[in-house]
Amino acid sequence: MAAQLPQLVFGLPNSDGTGSSSSSLLNCPVDCVVEVLALLTPGDILHLARTSKHLRAFLLSKRQRYIWKESFLNLEGPRLPACPPGLSEPQYANLVFSCHCHSCFKVHNYVVDWDLRVRYCSKCKRDHTRKFNKENPPKLSCDPGVDVQKLISIRPPTMGPAFLYTDLGVATRTYEALDPEARLKYLVSSNRALVDRRIHARECRAWVDEIARQAALAREALKSERVQAIHDRLEALGWSEELRANTLCPHGSLATQYNAIAGKYEALTDLGWVVVKPRLEALLTEVRRLESVRKASLAESARRAAELLKLSPREQRAAAQREHRSWIEYLKGQRKTGKTPPY
Repeated sequence: MAAQLPQLVFGLPNSDGTGSSSSSLLNCPVDCVVEVLALLTPGDILHLARTSKHLRAFLLSKRQRYIWKESFLNLEGPRLPACPPGLSEPQYANLVFSCHCHSCFKVHNYVVDWDLRVRYCSKCKRDHTRKFNKENPPKLSCDPGVDVQKLISIRPPTMGPAFLYTDLGVATRTYEALDPEARLKYLVSSNRALVDRRIHARECRAWVDEIARQAALAREALKSERVQAIHDRLEALGWSEELRANTLCPHGSLATQYNAIAGKYEALTDLGWVVVKPRLEALLTEVRRLESVRKASLAESARRAAELLKLSPREQRAAAQREHRSWIEYLKGQRKTGKTPPY
């Protein structure tokens, strides 16, 4: 008989709102549960572990470490740097995928400090970190001559040099408890670990940047698909000429309004098309009107130019002066009314 998974109760409420229901994993074989967990990502397992004390105890057991390792292999996209030696897989998943402050536990998408390996809100960051001054660095109370940069992780100058004061306290207590010979070995090992930690932090920042780059490309691709889908639907409705005019010869705010509607970073659904179609057709109707005005103006200008070519040079100069004076008067009138000529 397959082994049973003991004491894994979800703790769902009864229909009357009291106690726990019979919904549980008590009757699920361990092999089946493990197979399901092996398909999840670290963030999924992290959230699952927070749904029940029994699940938390099971998933955080050292014997289930392989489940966490398998979950990191299920991540899609850029490869996440491997779990560093100083953290366990659950701790690493909490650092990378959790969205709460590690001190006050407020839920928000706080930025990870990869050098200090914490995720703090602005208040907790002020409370738990200290600025590092290279001219006046912090010192160990038991041995002021020790370079603390070899003992604790310090954010690089380009990121705003800072350190966790709790790290300094731990390093001080550890250093004080050692004899002189062990202290030297401790300094060497700590410095080597800090070098690896800085390399890992750079890799994590590069991983975040690559995810952001791919997300930006995906957003632009989604926008292009939406614009093309709207363009195709409008062409099918007979707006080809107006779309060409709106693209090649934008009419001020009309082109801006069109791009604001069509160029959103979201897919075009049938319901979305029903919403934006009247607005787009209203804009293109105005484009059609302006295009007709522009073409009529160009035709009138061509007619006048043809008439001028039939005149003598003296008559052409006189006609040009009259045209110039009439245009100046028109512009003055437009300026008084606060309007500007369309062309």
